[in-house]
Amino acid sequence: MLERGSKPTRSEQLFGIDLRSLAALRISFGVLLLADLIYRAIDFRAFYTETGVMPRRLYLETFSHVEVIWSLHLVSTSVAYQIGLFAIAATAAVALLLGYRTRTATIVSWILLISVQHRQPLIDTGADMILRLLLFWSIFLPLSGPPSLDRRKHAPDAKRVDLSPASVALLVQILLIYAFAMIFKLADPAWAQLTAVEDAMHVEGVATAFGRELVAHPALLRVATAMTLVIELALPLLAFSPWKTAQLRLAIVPSMWAFHLFGVGGTMNLGLFEFIMALTWIPFIPSVFWDRILGRDPSQPIAASAAPKRFWPRVRAGFVLFALTLIVVDNGVAMDRTRFQDPIWAFFRFPTRALALSQNWRLWSTPLRNRYYVFAACLEDGSQVDLHTEEALDWNTPRRASQNNHWWKYQLHVSGARGKRLRPQYARYLMRRWNQDQPDEKRVASLEMVKIDAHRAAGAISALPRETLWRGGPKPGACRK
Repeated sequence: MLERGSKPTRSEQLFGIDLRSLAALRISFGVLLLADLIYRAIDFRAFYTETGVMPRRLYLETFSHVEVIWSLHLVSTSVAYQIGLFAIAATAAVALLLGYRTRTATIVSWILLISVQHRQPLIDTGADMILRLLLFWSIFLPLSGPPSLDRRKHAPDAKRVDLSPASVALLVQILLIYAFAMIFKLADPAWAQLTAVEDAMHVEGVATAFGRELVAHPALLRVATAMTLVIELALPLLAFSPWKTAQLRLAIVPSMWAFHLFGVGGTMNLGLFEFIMALTWIPFIPSVFWDRILGRDPSQPIAASAAPKRFWPRVRAGFVLFALTLIVVDNGVAMDRTRFQDPIWAFFRFPTRALALSQNWRLWSTPLRNRYYVFAACLEDGSQVDLHTEEALDWNTPRRASQNNHWWKYQLHVSGARGKRLRPQYARYLMRRWNQDQPDEKRVASLEMVKIDAHRAAGAISALPRETLWRGGPKPGACRK
């Protein structure tokens, strides 16, 4: 153990994490895991049951080519079983929030988070990937610092900062996210030409009302694009500056919070994305912050004690270093996976995917085109409705945004070239959902699922290019346009 009052070494400043920051991370995990479960539960029947858009048979057909994809949610198709898994996950999240049997709660939360994400991978985003990765590294970190129920049962730690292979891995993981996201962005012409943010604001499925207002100010959006590149490139690198590390992090952490919560969150509807990205910066909160806010007990050392020389801690450290190697390799391979198909890469690929450590940080590196969806249904009585709006069919006023980010992502996959096998089941789900509360004469006779290309739409929407994704129903025949 370092002597009391001694300053932390440079390694501890760069790669150590204050136990109070880890406690804040644990509490944030608990809150966000509960929020994620609630967000998923909104569309529970649609995404996690046999009567939804992805019954188990279709799932197995769709993902038969994917290596090592596993999910406890596929063990049974029973609604009660799915609810039970959601309940266990919620219990583990609450235990994590309170700091009760913290390591066990972290492991259970990680397993069930992977399971629910793998059950419906087509709605997952980069934020979901980040959440499970940070949770994985946290399994090996001392999250049970005060306030926690575990702390009441055990003597307080002699150390104030954790410096370990796990702390290094967690911080390096966060750096890799930004570094590779920046590599992908800089390779896209929209970022090089400073039009990427403007393109993103034209996507009505994700742009907020404020974001849409900014479309009228292209010069401002070009500045915002340049600032995004500067922030995402410079600040993560500066967080690892060996010069005035703590002071820089005191400025960088709130700057990144503001960027994600107000900059990204204020202009784009991306589910929990901005909150998860804010969570990634909690481990960077330096000890000096907590000392100023909470005060420091001078009887306690301020740096980490030497690692105990025991067998299992060494095994754990070795496993963490192996996992860190896996993610570094996987990030490199993600640059062009078609080039890395030989057996040596397969050796890395299997454990990486088994542990759900595979990652790809093309986070909005290529802005998407705006599109609308019209699900034109002809009813038995001859009337027409749009099952996307559940109102009378009107090609000039389609739904401009999906119900939430999960549906936006799913519809994005359905409308893509690989989404053909998903469309019949999605159509059956839409028709069944509409029919369940309708009299016989108002049931769907035929349905046409249409995608409208609305990239920077101008003029009448009814005149924009259309693509019919699927056509059919009990009485096949396209709805009149």
